[in-house]
Amino acid sequence: MHNVITARTCTRFGISPTTVRNALRCCLRKLNHGIYVGIVRCPRHPEMAQFLDDDEILAIRSAGIDRATRADIDRVRRSEFLATISAYKRYDDGDTLGLTSAAVLHGIPLVGSTKASGPRIRRRPGPQQEVVSTLSLGEPGTPVHLDVWNPIRPYRSTWITRRLSDVDPRHLTQMRGVSVTTQARTCVDLARAGTAFDGTVAMDFVLAQALESGGVEERERVHRALLECVGQADRTPGVRRARIAFETATGLSESVAESLALHWFRVLKVTPVQQQVELYDDVNEFVGRVDFLLTAEDDTPVVVEIDGAVKYDERTLVLAGGAPYGEARHGGNGDLSKSGGGAGTRNPLFREKLREDRIRRLGYRVVRVTWKDLMSDMKMILLLREAGVEMW
Repeated sequence: MHNVITARTCTRFGISPTTVRNALRCCLRKLNHGIYVGIVRCPRHPEMAQFLDDDEILAIRSAGIDRATRADIDRVRRSEFLATISAYKRYDDGDTLGLTSAAVLHGIPLVGSTKASGPRIRRRPGPQQEVVSTLSLGEPGTPVHLDVWNPIRPYRSTWITRRLSDVDPRHLTQMRGVSVTTQARTCVDLARAGTAFDGTVAMDFVLAQALESGGVEERERVHRALLECVGQADRTPGVRRARIAFETATGLSESVAESLALHWFRVLKVTPVQQQVELYDDVNEFVGRVDFLLTAEDDTPVVVEIDGAVKYDERTLVLAGGAPYGEARHGGNGDLSKSGGGAGTRNPLFREKLREDRIRRLGYRVVRVTWKDLMSDMKMILLLREAGVEMW
């Protein structure tokens, strides 16, 4: 399973501990106690190669992690977490997987898993400093650390952290044979343990999934579940970050980057903010759907577009590359809902330029924001200030 082999399996197949130790210097990496992952088919250890069952993951590793996309790296790392969670045999009575471990099971994106950084909210207004999110899955092949809630005892080792908490039975579910916090409880925990950035991304994602799968009614149900979990966490450490994330998330964002932009608008007190707005020209012809629509101090409408985004897909996270602009929730390239119709060209960059020119001719200012811009408070402030958007 995902190229993972356990010590019990090695014993059952007659593979000696000495062979395992030698392979750890070569083609194996230790993920957790008695749990290993094969990183390459090695001719020196053919007994290990028989357990390598995921060729796609091996191909990513063979190409070199340094050259892989962040989406591929995230996929590899999540596969290691999933395999470790399934193979781990030292769960105690009352253990409930939470935080990053639960996020992996629910498919919730983590800002830290893409090496992002974001601001913690401060009481006084003003520029925010970057901080690196502590909620990271780590790099592929490194040890997997499991996060667990337990109602009896806290405990921390090299492989697992048990935090003392009696989780409400309404906030529990079963996945892969183990008890896990629900999506809503996991999102609130991520905000409390990490940053408001982490919470906003998580909540925006689950709300977007709900909207995709069940429409507005399902999104409202998830919204109520999040509200209940935030209320139950009242007066606990980090609950203020959870409240900020809850008040920020809309479920209309189509990517992690859009969720981060939405959070920045709240931090910088930019209002009003409209998402996924469809624009039409004077003859009511569709021009395109834009990520955000703001208003400048002189009442000029300002379009904010997020470039190089990692799109939310109903199953996983995929880079908006390869196919132009990826497959967005409100339509992919086929219907040109994002790109504007009738460009008559297969070149996505040229088509996007034509679309942006049409938007500008309608009297809109256009601000393009990259992932790098989202990682800096000053860059976001400068971009918005240049567009004449009022802040604070």
